[in-house]
Amino acid sequence: SDWADWHGYLTTDSSTGTNTPETQWAIRELDYVSTQAATAGWKDVGFINSETNFTGTNLVCPSAQYSAVDCAGQVVRWQILHDSNGAVGVDWYKWNTTIGQTPGSNSFGYFGFSDAYYYIQKYMVGGYFTAPASSSGSPAIWTAPMVLANGIPALWVWYPCTSGASYSACVLGTNYTVPSGHDKYLDLNGGTTSVTTGQIITVDVEPILLTSGS
Repeated sequence: SDWADWHGYLTTDSSTGTNTPETQWAIRELDYVSTQAATAGWKDVGFINSETNFTGTNLVCPSAQYSAVDCAGQVVRWQILHDSNGAVGVDWYKWNTTIGQTPGSNSFGYFGFSDAYYYIQKYMVGGYFTAPASSSGSPAIWTAPMVLANGIPALWVWYPCTSGASYSACVLGTNYTVPSGHDKYLDLNGGTTSVTTGQIITVDVEPILLTSGS
């Protein structure tokens, strides 16, 4: 076989809510990746999550748990977690009716993350990750290093809401010191912000991409 293939949603065991991408990766997807890596004949092939979404029922990000901004961030974070760990594909079930729509909401939760997905694709196409996404520090900040299509190093950075039960219980945003080699960051709205080495910036649930150059 060319690829290992599985389905993996963000749904919790009770199916009444969803886990954050970071939590779900740790308790579900990492098991798949680790098992594949430990199995002779499979460790060197790519893997694909060929069916995913927030839940397996209404397929939307639950507004009872998260804000629309966090939901947009989670879509991108789920993609980064997969890609940085070597995925060859992440396929969202009913993409057109949930993820790909213009941002909106319905009685079940939030849908429509086309803007955020447009920019993550714009930034990442032609590039590659140099290490899996990982967290460090307290509070835990996530980073994922990559090289862009133009050969310039870049770093995804975010700080997830991890309270689980209620978004309102989360402490939003935390300070992050810009490492050397970066003079700007790109956001999921298409914006560019200039930064300097050692500058303290705020990182939050929507990942930013630190990079340099024109």
